Amino acid sequence: MSELLSSAARFGTVGAVNTALSLLIIAAMLAAGYSDLTANVVGYAGGLSFSFFANRVWTFRRTGEAALQEGLRFLFAFAVAYSTNVCVLLSLRAAGQYNGIMLQIPGMVLYTTVFFIMSRFYVFREKFDFSAVKYTMRSWWPEITIFFAGAITAIVLTTIPLTHDVVWQIWIARRIIQGAVLYKDIWELNPPIWFWSAIPIVQFADIIGVAPRYLLVATVIAMGTASALAIGALGDFGTAARRCAVMLFCYWFMVALPLFDFGQREQLALICALPYAALISRRRSGHEVVPCLAVAIGLAASYGFALKHYFLAIPVLLEAWLFLSLRRRWSPVRPETAVLAVMAGLYAAAVIVLAPDFLTRMVPMVRAAYHGYEVPFLLMIDEPAQIVWLIGGLAFVMNRRLVDPDKPIDTAFALVAIGFGFAYFAQLKGWQYHALPVTGALLAAVAVRITSQGIRAVPRYPLGAAVIGFAVYIGIAQGPYQNWLERETGALLGSVPKGQPVAVLAADPMFQWPAIERLGLEWPLHLYSYWMLPAIGNVAVHPSDPGLIRSLAATILLQTDRDLRCRPPALILVERMEHSYGVPRRYFNVQSFFASDQSIAAFLRAHYREEAGTRLFAAYRRIGEVPRRCSDFNLSQPMAAKWLR
Repeated sequence: MSELLSSAARFGTVGAVNTALSLLIIAAMLAAGYSDLTANVVGYAGGLSFSFFANRVWTFRRTGEAALQEGLRFLFAFAVAYSTNVCVLLSLRAAGQYNGIMLQIPGMVLYTTVFFIMSRFYVFREKFDFSAVKYTMRSWWPEITIFFAGAITAIVLTTIPLTHDVVWQIWIARRIIQGAVLYKDIWELNPPIWFWSAIPIVQFADIIGVAPRYLLVATVIAMGTASALAIGALGDFGTAARRCAVMLFCYWFMVALPLFDFGQREQLALICALPYAALISRRRSGHEVVPCLAVAIGLAASYGFALKHYFLAIPVLLEAWLFLSLRRRWSPVRPETAVLAVMAGLYAAAVIVLAPDFLTRMVPMVRAAYHGYEVPFLLMIDEPAQIVWLIGGLAFVMNRRLVDPDKPIDTAFALVAIGFGFAYFAQLKGWQYHALPVTGALLAAVAVRITSQGIRAVPRYPLGAAVIGFAVYIGIAQGPYQNWLERETGALLGSVPKGQPVAVLAADPMFQWPAIERLGLEWPLHLYSYWMLPAIGNVAVHPSDPGLIRSLAATILLQTDRDLRCRPPALILVERMEHSYGVPRRYFNVQSFFASDQSIAAFLRAHYREEAGTRLFAAYRRIGEVPRRCSDFNLSQPMAAKWLR
């Protein structure tokens, strides 16, 4: 099995290099003036030639003088694999599927699988080894099942709506590509890695001519598929049926369960954390781990844990568990820990060099005002997720007799759930997507435990089966993302021609996102939303520095005035609501807050006409063309100077 995994990994590496080489040759031929057809033929011929020799010498370690015969068999295998790709594509089209690039994924998966099997058992062998094929298919059918689950998911979820936060992530990546400076031109309160990771997705989507959200969905599904396969490779599950069941359970909890918040950081962190937990579990059992697999899992985990600093609790918990279990046999220097340390250092250096404003501007701003969204403890435990936690925790503890000390992957998953639980309560927001990874990791732990005696034994543990079924039902019933707040602003935003700037002065980003992206409108403000308004409104009753909050309020008004004059919006919507999160309500009218700034009020009177808005929003429509004024403002005001230095 390990030899097969190694050859599959080398085959995949050759395929990636082959694709890059083909694209490079095609680009060079086009730049030299050759036609598309000529460039395509030469590019594919060059890539296929490289693939043959690299797979012969490196992937399958073949030597001797049979290269010509193997070359002919290689071409035949390519023809068969490519034919299966075309058959899948035509079949899906006949079934009415017309989703562009996403339609290619199932065919690509089957093409790669068929090409690898034929290369290993036919091309680089003296004769076709039917017995080896039968053995491989009998041993690998769970992995093939996960591959096809990923391909089917990619088709079904192609057009899934993405949340306002994920759309904002894509928007920021596009703006960075266009030259904007994160935390200077865009005031974003989250660390940069999530936005940096979206840049290659947006760039590649532009190259192949698809919307970035389609490629982002495919990327998340691919990550979830790879994560499930890694869990299957690391966990000693006894039978192939149990391995398949555990991988499918984990795949569902990582990819399908977070349907409403698809693409959120918590989902990505869960996808990256579960294989790392499986790896630590295998270390604790004393089993061998392929170094390249440990490095790959370490790379993925370093990304997932870096998305929020709260997530660092997970590797700390897992490492403490490993140390307490192994004692003198414990070693802190391993491939995955080395990768985590190196990537942490590189990320810290990148933030200091590439995004220093995050530390000097955004961190102080967040410390000053983000507490405005904090809620009391009782409001953090009033969702269906907490019911799942309670029942799932009981099911996990009640079935502790099923624990196998030599296969403690269920305990490792439970520790991941505890780590994510710490992050949930430490953030004090009680938002649904913050709870997602706790639920997913806990359900994975329960699934591993109740399947320990085999799939047929699951009915003996009704509490565990019931909580998994309940969570699956809740996820399906909730469905994909729906923005219930957009009805307050959707009609007004829809009245603005595509490409025009609009501004929504509101605390909740759901009023304007993802509608801004969907309608093709421009966003002229530095801020995604005015998330600091609750803290500004609550300054008199919250135990924070009121002088700091007032300084921030002055800065926000000054920057808003600057943004509106630099790129005058076709439509400005101003929230009428009063805001208070988690503290006694105090009168704070958002519309009055912005109207209190004389410069903003004069700008609206001179260039805008107030029209019928909605229950929650006042609407100001631009009258004619407005001269743009983008020069620097006088920053002599001491309150604002602190933030705009």
